[in-house]
Formats: sequence, C-alpha cells, structure tokens
Amino acid sequence: MEKKYTSCNFLYPDVINASVPYNSLFVRIKKRIVSYGKSACSRYKNNFYPKKRSKEVESLNLQPGEWVEVRSMDEISQTLDEKRKYKGLFFMWEMEKCCGKKFKVFKKVEIIKLEPTGDIRKLKSPTVFLEGAYCNGELQEGCDRSCFHFWKEAWLKRLPDKQQEIPVPIHHSISNPEKSARGATSEIISPLPENDRLNLQPGDWVQVKSVDEIFPTLDDEGKYKGLYFMPEMEKFCGKKFKVFKRADIVKLESTMEVRKLTSPTIFLENVYCNGELHDGCDRSCFHFWREVWLNRIPDK
Repeated sequence: MEKKYTSCNFLYPDVINASVPYNSLFVRIKKRIVSYGKSACSRYKNNFYPKKRSKEVESLNLQPGEWVEVRSMDEISQTLDEKRKYKGLFFMWEMEKCCGKKFKVFKKVEIIKLEPTGDIRKLKSPTVFLEGAYCNGELQEGCDRSCFHFWKEAWLKRLPDKQQEIPVPIHHSISNPEKSARGATSEIISPLPENDRLNLQPGDWVQVKSVDEIFPTLDDEGKYKGLYFMPEMEKFCGKKFKVFKRADIVKLESTMEVRKLTSPTIFLENVYCNGELHDGCDRSCFHFWREVWLNRIPDK
C-alpha cells in the first residue's frame, strides 16, 4: 500500500480536525474582545507617540554547532522597539530566563511556513534556533507544542571555544547518557488494538511501528482521528526513541484559540520535521505521534 500526503499537522484546517475547543465559548469571546482592545490602544499610541528605533547590531553569521551566550535583558532591550520587537520579531517574555545562559546553535532559520495560510516567508534578518531552548507553554495557556524560540543574532554573543560549556536545557529533559536508543532492549510488547491507550509518559522508550502496521490505521486522507501520518515520518519506522512529552493542548497561531487533541499524542526526543516536503520550512516542529503508531519498550 502506498499513501503520500504533503500537508502539515500544524496548518490551521488540519489541526482543527484533530482537536476540539479547550476553552468555553465565553472565554473565547472574552479573549477576542481583549485582543481587539489591545490592538486599538496600540494604534492610538503609535499615532500620538514617536516610535522607538531598534538598535542595529552587526550580523554574527552563526552556524550550527557554534556556541553562544544569550545577552542580558538590558542589552536586548536596547534592540527592541515599543512593541518589544527587533526587525518584526517579538522577544517573548518566557525567553528572558535564557538571558546569560550558554547554548549550542541548532540551526539557522531563514524560511518558515505560515500555519493559517501555508504561505512561505523569508525572515528579514539572521535568526537561529538554540538546542534545548523551547517554549514551555506556561505563558501560552499550557500549549504543549514546544516550539523552538526564535533568536535574532542581535540577542546573542558568540563564545570562543575555551568558554564553551554544556548548558542545562530550558525545556528539554536530560537524557541518561548510559541509555541510548541503541542500548534499549529490543523486546517489544505485542501490538495493541487501535482503540487501546499506552498512556505513555516522558522518559518511556518506544519503537515506531512499521509502515505496514501504521497504514491500516489511516483513513483515505492519510489520517488517524484527524491527524496526518506525514510522509517524512516513514523514515522513523522501526526505530527506537525516548518519549519527550505528551501533547494534549495546542494553541493556534491564526486565532490564538486553544484546542485539545482528540486522541493520545506524543512527541519523541529530537524527532523534528526537516521541512524537505514543505518548501524548505526551517521551523523544525516536533512530529505528532498517535500512540496507536507506537509500541512500548518494557524496562529491564
């Protein structure tokens, strides 16, 4: 059987089908009113007060594998305009806890795919992702998506080799170095029926089922309970991974609505979308894994 689909589980129409509203109608309407009020106040302020100009900073041309230190909040604030942005990119409040800490550059970010429309956009100035620096969702109504924070090079300082050190991840469980995917037991529990739940937890080890086992769970659109099994996920079939977290709540970029996924869903450590089938998108989103696509590896 061959099924090929090129959609993305984070695109608005698809995530709607795989989830249900998390907040009540009253809460959703209230948020819309508050959002409109903030927007109106911002337009009023911009009309009567001069805008603060962002401080220009020389490009570092950072590459994957290099080490950096996040600048202090005092330094970063000098680059931000009155909307807390630098060249259009918001410095999120939850990123402040990274200030002064050292990280390894994961990748350069140049191309992103917009979730509401699927349009491809190129970022205006050098931007990178840092290893282990994810959004933990605390200020985003408990969103479990664990998106990488966007870092402008203006907010970072390159570290000489002698100053490099292993950082403590901001939102990433530290794997046991003595236990790797290769070292995990190869014994697999018999596959469970589709409607059974594994109740997987962070730190559990799993093996992705084979393509032949997964395809029968999919409908004609390549989905299981509204969620795509994306073509780029096939390369992980048969491999072993550690569970990073459970994904229950997602926040939609287009409407800021909070949605609850309709079936048990898991993120696996270091298993991201590489963007090859999505016009080179650099966002590196975690792949969504339904528990029915996984087998638990028992501890020994």
